[in-house]
Amino acid sequence: MVVVVYTLCAITSAACFGFLWGEYRRRRGRLLMWVSCCFGGLFLSNLVLILDRFFVAEMSLAVYRVVPTVLGFGALIYGLIREEP
Repeated sequence: MVVVVYTLCAITSAACFGFLWGEYRRRRGRLLMWVSCCFGGLFLSNLVLILDRFFVAEMSLAVYRVVPTVLGFGALIYGLIREEP
């Protein structure tokens, strides 16, 4: 059951990334780019979480899981601070 939840989280963040990136390509709103980068980081983090929990048992991938999350939220914070609405 846990793998289903993790997979649904990954699919949801990938869908959000795809929709936001497509809208950024159409409208060129820079805030859309930063938000889509955040969801891209969350998607990568969810993929590493699935790998960590179910496929790589001999070592922990916690550091590799945190890096995309921090970079994604860093991009979001940067975009919220620097971009004008």
